[in-house]
Amino acid sequence: MRKKSALLLFCIIFILSFFPATAFATERYEILKIGDKDSYVEELQNKLKELGFFSGKSTGYFGTVTQQAVIDYQEENSLVVDGKAGPVTLSSIMGADYKIPSDRFAEGEQGEEISADKFYPGDKGDAVSALQKRLKELEYYDYASITGFYGPVTEDAVKRFQRTNDLTVDGIAGPVTLDLLNSDNAKYFCIYPGDRGSDVEALQARLGELGFYTYGKNTGYFGTITENALKEFQAQHSLTVDGKAGKNTRCILFSDDAQKWDGQDRIKSDEQPSAPEISSTEKMLAFANEQLGKKYVYSTEGPNTFDCSGFVYYVLKYMGVSTSRYSAAGFSGVESWSQVSDKASLVPGDLVFFKSDSSTRIGHTGIYIGNNEFIHASSSNNCVKISTMTDYYDRNFVSARRVF
Repeated sequence: MRKKSALLLFCIIFILSFFPATAFATERYEILKIGDKDSYVEELQNKLKELGFFSGKSTGYFGTVTQQAVIDYQEENSLVVDGKAGPVTLSSIMGADYKIPSDRFAEGEQGEEISADKFYPGDKGDAVSALQKRLKELEYYDYASITGFYGPVTEDAVKRFQRTNDLTVDGIAGPVTLDLLNSDNAKYFCIYPGDRGSDVEALQARLGELGFYTYGKNTGYFGTITENALKEFQAQHSLTVDGKAGKNTRCILFSDDAQKWDGQDRIKSDEQPSAPEISSTEKMLAFANEQLGKKYVYSTEGPNTFDCSGFVYYVLKYMGVSTSRYSAAGFSGVESWSQVSDKASLVPGDLVFFKSDSSTRIGHTGIYIGNNEFIHASSSNNCVKISTMTDYYDRNFVSARRVF
């Protein structure tokens, strides 16, 4: 019996000796993962763009956005979902012949050090902690603790800072952003008309508690009604009446010193209608915003799942627009709506249409919301989301239609 066991063990060792080590283990240089920063990551990002899974800027840095794109690809292609681009995932994305040379880390392991003048999502360390502290001082970073990790909360804080300070909004703390952030010219966090999101919802909720905002629903969109309600609050509290929720206004609004509306209209009639009405565009964007996060399911049109054209149809139906349930290409051909060919001429509420890198046919649609962003049902992200019209979407923008 012992001889048989020894013989079996010898056979196993003999057979294994003919297999290359790569059949059982993957070397670190063959894996692209979060924290890596080199030309191989940039190649991956470019390829993921072509496939429609990555819409950001190809930075060569493997942050949380790239990680999510890899996860989305792995899920859709029945691969092991780990957010890392190892040999199997890379072979599927880049092609079977794609190889990464073994000297990739000749200058040292990747992901351990970060640049002192540029921070990306996924970075971590004392430098990121310092960034978070400065953002917190200026009221952009609203998380309870300083984590030292550049995650979604920090990225959102950087975007708020960039938006308020008229910088390119990309969520990356580059030299221009950092120089202004650490200067005396940095503006405190401010919520502006046209903004959207949880900050606006909180603003509307507080104004509602005090009787200034009477629309009845917190839309998350800072439109005319929210602006007029805020102006009335500012006038009653002897603040600068500018319709912006800046530091001084928010300091009073969210304090115990905030007074309920006393019933007096202090805003002049030419500045505020006696019975303000929400515009069609505001109503449209507010309703579209309520669908954020709902699942993408092909050939569905609401109320809980959508494909891209189904989402547009659902919003248009809510707005009372009489139209058939077209595809993206079909909506782009509705001649009763004005056509917009120049991306620079877009206004909030326009329906935007896109092709892909591999086709000239229109295959995707969404609703433009301003600030070079649009809301759409994304198959690659499996949900309704807001995307920036840069890189992939900029390259593949075809046209738009103006419904209102």
